[in-house]
Amino acid sequence: MAKSCPAVGIDLGTSHSTVAYLDSDQRPETLRSVEGGLTTPSVVFLDRSGPLVGAEALEAGRDDPERMMQIGRREIANERNNDSPPAH
Repeated sequence: MAKSCPAVGIDLGTSHSTVAYLDSDQRPETLRSVEGGLTTPSVVFLDRSGPLVGAEALEAGRDDPERMMQIGRREIANERNNDSPPAH
């Protein structure tokens, strides 16, 4: 008999993201971030040793904002909600 894979849901929000799955009793369970929160900031920081995500990226980006990606999804959403064609 084939094993079933758990159902996983990912919400990539413009400001915060979260991940949930169905536990063995088929109840939704939200994963907690390293900091213990149910959501994590939707931020990526490009560090010299590799990417940082979430709260760690937000903190690092305060000192070096040019290496932080935070607003890209908002800009895409705004483009789609705008009546004018998207800029290329």
